[in-house]
Amino acid sequence: MKKILIILSMGLLCLNLSAQTTENEQPSAAKEFKSGVHFEPAFTERIIRFGVRGGINFCNSYSSGDKNRLGANIGIVAEIPLAANVYMEPGLRYSLKGWKYNYSDEDYINKGVSGFHCIELTLPFGLKFPINETVSVFADLGIFGGYCLLGHYSRTYKDGKETGTYKGGFGGGGEINIGAEIFKRYKIALGYDGSYYSTGSSSSNFSNLHLDLTVMF
Repeated sequence: MKKILIILSMGLLCLNLSAQTTENEQPSAAKEFKSGVHFEPAFTERIIRFGVRGGINFCNSYSSGDKNRLGANIGIVAEIPLAANVYMEPGLRYSLKGWKYNYSDEDYINKGVSGFHCIELTLPFGLKFPINETVSVFADLGIFGGYCLLGHYSRTYKDGKETGTYKGGFGGGGEINIGAEIFKRYKIALGYDGSYYSTGSSSSNFSNLHLDLTVMF
């Protein structure tokens, strides 16, 4: 996963450098490359937009044998133009993360589910390119920090059931998102984030794939 994030980061940087180089050579609205592809600027004015975001989490730990736990995220974002096709999008979100496991057989039962309620501040930087007047595509990469307010677990054994809570703790990680914006208002994105949180006397690592919808205003 680290290799994927590095490759995607290099791709974003190359696109940014290419767009800036072409912009310096041709100051017109349409950016024409040798291939004949035209890239219009995504931001013609430095107007900050705000939005509401919600999505579905498919979260897991980095331990082998654990399974995805379905969760959710919801929050607010601000899209801040930095250049013709470059932006930053800081945000604040609530995200339910966790995992499930089942190490049971005919003679042994050990299965359970863990969940963590996290508040996170995000800071991604991205590139956006219009395809036509209706659709734009974008990709962004960033970091986030946060605090897990509370964690809980439920474990089932052959001779009974156990429930309990984890203490809250600070943590953070990195994420990448790719998607499309429709009608300059609706953003649909597929993202991945990896994070580490200190939860009481232990630590929790999350591998989270999420599908998000954002409505911009």
